[in-house]
Amino acid sequence: MSAQSLLVSRRAALGSAASLGGLAFLAGRAHGETAPPQPDVAPAAGTVLGLWSRIGLSSGDATVSLLELDTQARPRGGLAELRIPAARLSSIDAVHRAGHALAVGYLAPRWGVAESQCRIAGSVITDRSGTREARLLQWTDFG
Repeated sequence: MSAQSLLVSRRAALGSAASLGGLAFLAGRAHGETAPPQPDVAPAAGTVLGLWSRIGLSSGDATVSLLELDTQARPRGGLAELRIPAARLSSIDAVHRAGHALAVGYLAPRWGVAESQCRIAGSVITDRSGTREARLLQWTDFG
């Protein structure tokens, strides 16, 4: 998995915080639930995957975790993680694109297809044949 050159501006992060804050509720974070990523957990077929981005406002660093979610959209286990140093961040959108690339990079070999055979449309990743799909729920924490 290769990290893309990215840099999050604090102004963009702060400006986006209010609009993205509601997504935390959808992931169960409103109830104080957090799930530290646990590596090497294979996703069950048909599960919803979460992309949890954490951006440090004081450090400027970002961490994106790919999580398996249960049927109530609560984190169940960590699948993959990407750390992005502040010197390589450019925007909140770049962090989200890196998360999408992380999800595709994780799913493609498990589906037995090349990453180039996967596509993301809205919150769904599919292979080009349309026989496999994974739904994504993405949220961002700032701190």
